[in-house]
This record gives sequence, C-alpha cells and structure tokens, in this order.
Amino acid sequence: VGHDGVYLPLAVAPEYEPLKATLLEFIDHPRLDFGGCSVTLPHKENLVRLAQQMVLDGDDRWTIDALSAHCGAANTLAVTRDSMGEAVRIDVRNTDAAAAAALLDGVEQRSAAILGTGGTARALASALAAHGWTVKIVSRDLARAARFVEELALPGVSAADAVALADEDLGALVNCTPVGMRGGPAPDGLPIDKSVLRNLPPSCVVADVVYNPLRTPLLTEAEDQGRTTISGLAMFTAQAAEQFRLWTGKAAPERLFERVAREALESRA
Repeated sequence: VGHDGVYLPLAVAPEYEPLKATLLEFIDHPRLDFGGCSVTLPHKENLVRLAQQMVLDGDDRWTIDALSAHCGAANTLAVTRDSMGEAVRIDVRNTDAAAAAALLDGVEQRSAAILGTGGTARALASALAAHGWTVKIVSRDLARAARFVEELALPGVSAADAVALADEDLGALVNCTPVGMRGGPAPDGLPIDKSVLRNLPPSCVVADVVYNPLRTPLLTEAEDQGRTTISGLAMFTAQAAEQFRLWTGKAAPERLFERVAREALESRA
C-alpha cells in the first residue's frame, strides 16, 4: 500500500517492568520512528496498566479506548508523530474484541454464550454488551463464572450453566478457551458437550477464537450439525486489519492477510 515500514517480532520478558521499559524507550527513541505494535499474551493487561499509569503521571499523549479500559486488556499500540518525528499521540486499543463483535454483527438474535473467563472472554463480553447484546458467561466452574460477571459489572451479562443453554434463544456461541488448540491442554477436546451443542437453536452461529488448527474440534462438530461457523482465522485476520488501519491510515489487504496466515498454519499442520 506504499507505507514505508516493517513489522517485526520482538520477545519481551513477561513482567510489567520489561514491557514498560521497552515501549517507553521505543516511543521516545530519536531515530527509531516507532509507529506502534501488536501486543500479545501475557502483556495485554500490562499495556493497559502502562497507559493508565502514564495518564495518571500527566502524560496527555496517551489515550485508552473505553473497551480496553473496562476489560483491562489491549492488544494494540499506535503512535502518531508530527513533522519533526515527535510522538504527539499514543493510542491503546483492543482490536481483538472489536473484530469479533463486527463478525457477529450479522447475527439476527443478539444473544450470545461465551465459553471461558479469561482476558479474551472479558474483552468480547464487554464489546458485545456495548452493542446491546445479552451475554451468558459459561465456565466449567459456575462459581468462577459468577465471580467473572460480578467483576465485569455490565448490564445484560450473566453467568449460566452449559446445560441450561438449551433453554436460551441464542444467536451465537463463542469459544474463548484454549480447548481445541494445537499444542494446548486439550487439542482434541470440545469446550462444550456435543449434546449441549446439539440442543442449541439451529440458527445459533458457532465461533472459535482458536485459529490453530484452522478447523478446531468445535467447528468440525458444529459444521457436522449443519451450523454456520466463524473460524478463529477470520477473527485473527479482522483484528489484524484494524491494527493495520490504525498504523498506516489505509485499508488492509485482508485477503492477502488471510491467505498468508492460512498458508503458514497449513505448513505447520
């Protein structure tokens, strides 16, 4: 797209201080022209913590979107510079949840069940609630789901037992756990029992944030039942496209993103 830049991987030690030291050095380096970065586990919470600290310290260049602030996790940093190369605006954003919510926007019945109580579930629940969805949080430990809902404190978000989902008029079910992920704790497992999935409304869309493998056990089972599915790769590509727009000001070549990611995943299979 004619943007003069490179996108490179960088390992940062998992604690808060290494992330803080790295980003502040990069942002204010006189010649680096650092434009931003993707931030992944375990630093999504640390990025929000850093932004909040900088705001409290009086650095008015920093901004945090409402979604990141509420869920306490962000995956994107975008730095705007003036003609002299000085950083004049530093935006912290969560494109993960925004992308997932956008992919679900076409679902007619705006009621979703989210499997899991981690950072991804928190972000997605916040994004959907902000768009007027009713959200059920499902965990193998119902007490944990209840605590999660209490901490989130959002209207329309409540805890639910998986079996009780059959009585809900759900428009979507989204897996936000690592179950089914290659190399994860249960690569061949399902995050919800087959019988529960089978009893959901026929129109219920099934989505999985896991993108390795491309067809997770959950998506395979849902497709075998004739359900519409949304893959983790679609979510991954959508959030990357929004990051690209924030960094470059231009629309991302999403088909290229999807093809490159798919080829990379297939080569590892």
